[in-house]
Amino acid sequence: MEFNYILNQLENGTEETFKTNCLLISTGIREGKSTILELIESLGRFLTDASISKRELGISILNEVLKSIPIDYLSTQQLEVLVEFYSSKFNDHHQIFPVALSGTLVLLGFENFPRPKLSHILSAIFQHVPCQQQQRVDRFTIFQILEICIKNFKQEVHDMENVFVCGLHDAVDGERDPRNLLFLLKWMREFTKEFKLYFFTEKIFDALASYFPVDFRTPLNDNSITREDLANALCPCLCANPEFGDSCISLALEKLDSSLEIAKLDSLALLREGCSTFKSSLYMEQFPNIWPLIQKEVLCTNSPTIRTESFLTLQKIVSKISTEDCLGHIKNIIDTVKGNLLPDSKLFQVSTQILICTAAASEKSCNFIVKEILPIIMNIYKMCAYVDHKSLIVQPLVDLMKEYFKYNKSLDDQEVPDLLNVPLLCLDLLKNDDTLKIGLDYITVLIPHLDSKNRETLYSEIQRIMFKIINEQTMLSLIQLLITCAGYYPEEVKCKIFTIDSQSHLPDAFLRSLAHLVTLQNFKDYVISTYLELLKKNVQSETVMKHLRYLVEQQRDNYDLLRELIEKNVLCCIYDSYVNSQFFETNISQDVYTIMTLLVALQPSEFQSKILGDYFERIFLQEMNEKTFIILYGLTAALRREVQLDKRVFEVALKISETSNNEFLVHIAVQLLGNLVNKIEDVKEFLSSCKIITTQKSFQRACFITKGLILRNYPDGYGWLHLSVRIECLKCLTLFTTVYPEMLLLPYKSKVLKQLAVCVDDKKRLVRKEAMEARAFWWMVGENV
Repeated sequence: MEFNYILNQLENGTEETFKTNCLLISTGIREGKSTILELIESLGRFLTDASISKRELGISILNEVLKSIPIDYLSTQQLEVLVEFYSSKFNDHHQIFPVALSGTLVLLGFENFPRPKLSHILSAIFQHVPCQQQQRVDRFTIFQILEICIKNFKQEVHDMENVFVCGLHDAVDGERDPRNLLFLLKWMREFTKEFKLYFFTEKIFDALASYFPVDFRTPLNDNSITREDLANALCPCLCANPEFGDSCISLALEKLDSSLEIAKLDSLALLREGCSTFKSSLYMEQFPNIWPLIQKEVLCTNSPTIRTESFLTLQKIVSKISTEDCLGHIKNIIDTVKGNLLPDSKLFQVSTQILICTAAASEKSCNFIVKEILPIIMNIYKMCAYVDHKSLIVQPLVDLMKEYFKYNKSLDDQEVPDLLNVPLLCLDLLKNDDTLKIGLDYITVLIPHLDSKNRETLYSEIQRIMFKIINEQTMLSLIQLLITCAGYYPEEVKCKIFTIDSQSHLPDAFLRSLAHLVTLQNFKDYVISTYLELLKKNVQSETVMKHLRYLVEQQRDNYDLLRELIEKNVLCCIYDSYVNSQFFETNISQDVYTIMTLLVALQPSEFQSKILGDYFERIFLQEMNEKTFIILYGLTAALRREVQLDKRVFEVALKISETSNNEFLVHIAVQLLGNLVNKIEDVKEFLSSCKIITTQKSFQRACFITKGLILRNYPDGYGWLHLSVRIECLKCLTLFTTVYPEMLLLPYKSKVLKQLAVCVDDKKRLVRKEAMEARAFWWMVGENV
């Protein structure tokens, strides 16, 4: 292949022709018309030219050609020549360095790269290219070269020993550009973790530690890199090598004692990260220095974030040292905070959090703290005269129990006899209305570990509470307690709490709780049978309807449960109970038709048809009244399109929408009409009786019918032809620009203007006039006037 002609064009061409001509050369090499070595020989007049720019051009041509050659094309011998070539260029003028580095980066990507030659080219870079004196882009190229060497040439890097470590240290030390820094931190952790650092350990750590804590503000014009990104990348690097341990913890403690919030947060994160690498003996040795600083941050800080991070750090460190003889350190923590364990102390809550956090660290710390602290808190509880103080004291006890139960299954511990008294304290809180909710929440935690005697007491208290008037939050706590009890002791809960024979009037809390227990396998049949029995007896049917509605709404996707309800004749029970009731109230009616609609909606069309067949004659054989129409609505509002409907349904709905004085019934009737008109086949016959709009009721009916017609793609739903309709729509668009903020209108501006362009050419002058005005107002949206 003749290179001279192409090289002449490259010398005098533009950037676009440069890439095109280089591609021609690489194509010739791939096709075997020439070799890469022939190209280098042809580039001799550039590479040996006295002009730096010419030499730079020659290397750039070679780089571009190499980028276009497949990574498996060149042989090892050819690549050896290229390695020698690029290595020699690092002895050249410093302006040649950028293109030589780019070429080196390309070479490292070839599959047949001569691995023994890696040290040769890296030594040339380390010796002749001072990294931190280069431009940012060139430094980034050097970091890319180092990353590839660390990941793909591990053995060769190991063989270079301290030469590579020294060169890397000199390259990264002092880097200040956040983009480069974030990139090198991503692979520095792997390097410091997997490679021996020789006598450069301290220097490498110092180079990394110079960035700690990260003090970086994101530029307004570039938010791609944040301070958190850099901090999260730096922390693992500082903790990657076990030899960094002493220096790392000392650095963290030094910065933790500063006044800067970011320094404190980064230091706490560093102490936690180190637990995954450094030896536990190191933390044992440093704990007398760590605990006072964490204690200060927890007890004295005004920052919730620092306090939370301090708790996490303390827990992590205690977990780390638990493999050692750490009870002395934990005793030190207890001695520090136990003086604050008085309910009227300002530090009571935070001190108990310290103890709970420490207990959560490990089984050893948990058992020790429970053994030491429980008797102290129990004595304080006995001395308290105020109910609110007692509830404050019980809370840390229960939180400690949560941690204790992670490692122990029973409260019966001979070393800590006070454990058996914790449930009694929680039960005691149930007797006072002010502490009722707290007591319910606390005893819920202890349910799996209560003995039979305490459970008997609890069941009696629950029955008593059910007959009380309690607020919504307390009710939710009671329901959660019942769910937990029923999960562990289903038969006991049925026998001891949910008994209906002995009660003439069941409390609302009783019936509401049943709706939440239906998903438990042991309670499903019990809940359904209880509700049905009450409906059949027409006892408290209004309350049952309300909670049955909640049950069906919550389980609307549970096909099996809803089908079972229907098969157990819940529809029949609802029908009889509702129709035979003495009052017609809106809320009860809503409960009835909601239950029936949800039950019917999920069923297949064949089953829906069967349901209608079972109930239609029964409905139409008696006089149609408000209640029977509500039943009719519930059965027909959510039918599938395939289900054939009796015409009498339309007649009844139309009649009620025209004649009833009950606004609720009228609204239900027009909703049903709008729903059914979307499904019937002969819609024109039906519409013929609904055309005249003379009353407000008729107008409401027309709105719902129109909606139904649009949903079924009725032909007349497209293109409003009436002049008045078009004018009023345009006036609405104009009005939008005066009442809505511009920020809400801007997303629709282009779409509206496009549609108005059609209206401007309307055949009616009045429509064109309104369209022009609307377009003018929409043009001004978002404009500076």
